[in-house]
Amino acid sequence: KISFTTNIQQTYSNCLQKRSMYTSMPIPIEPEETPITVTVVGGGSSAHVLIPFLGSSGHVVNLMTRRPSSWKKLISVELHSSEDGNDEADADILPTCVGEINKCSSDPADVIPEADVIILCMPVHKYRDALNRLAPHIKTKKKEVFVGTIYGQAGFNWMVHEIERKYGLKNIVAFAVGLIPWICRTLEYGSKGVNYGCKKVNIAAVTPADRFGRLNEIFLDAICYDVLGRGKFVQSCSFLSLT
Repeated sequence: KISFTTNIQQTYSNCLQKRSMYTSMPIPIEPEETPITVTVVGGGSSAHVLIPFLGSSGHVVNLMTRRPSSWKKLISVELHSSEDGNDEADADILPTCVGEINKCSSDPADVIPEADVIILCMPVHKYRDALNRLAPHIKTKKKEVFVGTIYGQAGFNWMVHEIERKYGLKNIVAFAVGLIPWICRTLEYGSKGVNYGCKKVNIAAVTPADRFGRLNEIFLDAICYDVLGRGKFVQSCSFLSLT
């Protein structure tokens, strides 16, 4: 009986000591999410919109282009707005959006390995060659890398599957935006673009399909809705339906 009582008292004493130790320890703070790195491939009009939109959303933006020396560090896009989104003459000029280029290079080894999202901004006939240039530099240790195009058509997913097989890539999520989300053009190459408004609703195809939510969270909202307040993305049932 005495031994049993002594054991209970000792156990209670140990519990008090442990509780005191834990309550005096600082509460761990959850680290902030690492910024998403997006590599824009190509220097067309859409690139002059993507860079400011993504940069203003807190993304790290790299650019791969044949003319890196022609690009400034800060890229701006004038935002114009009209009732129907199409009448350039009647458009109201809204505040300019500005984004910063983190790295600019013609060498994929400089801008592809750290990318979480790779977005092609170029003519359709150049997609396949571009993908084969980029593929050897995609970091296989990343959990997933989203590879897509701003102008989507049927067959883009087949091109991505081709590089997956050829280069042994198992972490790729392919996507394509249904055509281009907004009306835009270049005002000053490598420096300034203009956006005349976006579609009321945008679409995108993704494979594997269950990764649409994550893509929307880290990328799609940032390239339209977060800046313009409209043009939310919905998921297309297939890449074929984008054509």
